[in-house]
Amino acid sequence: MKKNHIITPLLIALTGILVTVGGFLVFRQPPLVEKPATPPDSSSKSSVGGEQSENRNKTDEDRQNRTRPNFCFHQKFENKSYVVCEVDPRKNNISLFLNNQDGQPFKYFRNVEKYLNERGQSIAFAVNGGMYHKDFSAVGLYIENGKTLQSVSTRDGPGNFHMKPNGIFFIANKTAGVMDTDSFLKSKIKPDIATQSGPMLVIENKIHPRFIVNSPYLEYRNGVGVKKDGTVVFVNSEGRVNFDEFARFFRDEMKTPNALFLDGSISSLYAPELKRYDWWYGLGPIIAVTIPLEPERTVPKSGQ
Repeated sequence: MKKNHIITPLLIALTGILVTVGGFLVFRQPPLVEKPATPPDSSSKSSVGGEQSENRNKTDEDRQNRTRPNFCFHQKFENKSYVVCEVDPRKNNISLFLNNQDGQPFKYFRNVEKYLNERGQSIAFAVNGGMYHKDFSAVGLYIENGKTLQSVSTRDGPGNFHMKPNGIFFIANKTAGVMDTDSFLKSKIKPDIATQSGPMLVIENKIHPRFIVNSPYLEYRNGVGVKKDGTVVFVNSEGRVNFDEFARFFRDEMKTPNALFLDGSISSLYAPELKRYDWWYGLGPIIAVTIPLEPERTVPKSGQ
């Protein structure tokens, strides 16, 4: 009996020591390291973190490793995010689309894609291409395949389109340009395609005089500019921006001496390489870069 009385306290003491040591070891373990958060989807119109140069280099590397022609990438400027699509009009086909063969507005990118697929072509990327009326007809100058479907507008009026100077994006003999409306009319250029919108964002490296620095009027916006080497630059903001910062992105970051605002709020992008298929709004003019149809390419389902 005495032997058992001695052993029992010893076992209890040893158990207490083991529990204490085990608890100490548990609390001394280094904290678990969380995995980096997955970046938001490119279609979410939200800011994406990370170093600009690192993101740009990775994007460029990804583009070089793909076999399909690639045009679009993400770019940050002053803590705002944009999708940029660059294209050389001398090497690629840039077209305007408004009405189908029955005279009805295309309205949606998927309708243009289907139309092109039936003709052995597809969309590399596309954007809304200018302002339009309730019936989806163009507000200002609209030229498609050398044919003028809507004449140039020089009227005064309300809204962004009439914030003078407004301007015209055009392509003539595979050379692209952006000009304010008055300069375009004086030039006597006969474009293959043209679309008028407003206001101009950048005019000969100067920001539109009516833009306000730090303006509180923020909106999703898209526009087009042309670099000195002739490259056309289409930009869609991924968040709400004011006119001044949007214009400075074109001038200071993309180095376009002239740039034109295409539209706001309904700004839309169709870019399969980014898995972006905006579909929320019916559109008037649509600008699309087209390429030969790939055998495995199919038109996205309704809603894409």
